[in-house]
Order: sequence, then C-alpha cells, then structure tokens
Amino acid sequence: LADVRSTDDFRILIRCAETETAFGNDADKAEQRISAARKAAGDNAASITLIRMLESELAIRRSNFDEARRILEQVVRSTKTAAALRSRAQWLIGETWYMQRQYKTAIEAYRKVEAMDSNGNWAAASYLQAGKSFEQLGRRKEATLCYGAVLSRFASTEYATPASTRLAALSSSTAPFPTSSSQPTIRR
Repeated sequence: LADVRSTDDFRILIRCAETETAFGNDADKAEQRISAARKAAGDNAASITLIRMLESELAIRRSNFDEARRILEQVVRSTKTAAALRSRAQWLIGETWYMQRQYKTAIEAYRKVEAMDSNGNWAAASYLQAGKSFEQLGRRKEATLCYGAVLSRFASTEYATPASTRLAALSSSTAPFPTSSSQPTIRR
C-alpha cells in the first residue's frame, strides 16, 4: 500500500517506518519511511511523538547516540507524551549510555524511569539494565538489589528470567561477571 498505491494513511506509514527502522538493511530507506509517516502525521501530537521515537531509534542504529539522546530528551520533557512512552524514551536514554559503556550515567538514566511509570514494563527493564551496569562497575551488591527488585516487583514480566539467571551467577561466583554477555537490548 505504501509503495504501490502511495497511501497517506498514517497507520500504514508508521508501521512501514517501524519495520524498516527495526529490520531493514538500509538506514536511508528507514529515513524515507519515517519522513513519509511524518508528513501523514500532520499536527497530531501523539503521532509526532511516535515519529520522534523512530527518529531516535534510527539515530541509535547509526551510532549517533548524542542525536538519539537529544530527541529522546524532548520526548521525555513533553507534557503531551503518555507515561509509558516517556518511560520507554528514558529507558532508551539509559541504553545509549550503556552501549557507550558509560555505566554510571546509564544507571542515572535508568533510575529516572521508575519515577515516570513505577509499575510499567520499562521500569522492570530499567532495573535489569541497571543491574547489568552495576555488574560492569564491579558493584555486585547493587546489582543484586536491582535483580531482586525485578524478581519481587516484576516477577510476571519477561525480565524476571534474565534477572534470576544473573542473580544466580552473581551468587555462585566471586570472579567478575563477563562483559561480553552484557550487551544491551533494545525492544519495542
């Protein structure tokens, strides 16, 4: 529909942009898809926020972390952004710092997520990633507390199993946790 019939339906164009940004092999094509969705969004604030999130993800894909954070900070500060989307944007800010191995700054970013949406999925993800960041800094006690929070407060989420695995590894090992398995994940 987007390519053959040149639709201007935002719902179709945003899905095309999401798919191209997440799975496409051509970042320029993703940028074109985002641009088409931006035109279709008009002045709808919610739609524009979704576009901004895709722009930030494309910047991350291109390893332009400063640009991604700039966009994400605008999303977080906007009073028109829904709590779940603001917390996702704040989590992504933490992820950019984590990918740059700036673990202390990543932890600071992850800690802000809970204030935005304390019971949401992104709070659970932030605790898990903060735990990984603490591990990278050699701060096992703080990592253990983060993983414990995931298990006690977010046991039914997808983050409980990796938190349990990491907690068990910390409990059974006195050596530093391997850094190669601590790669960040970005999910929608």
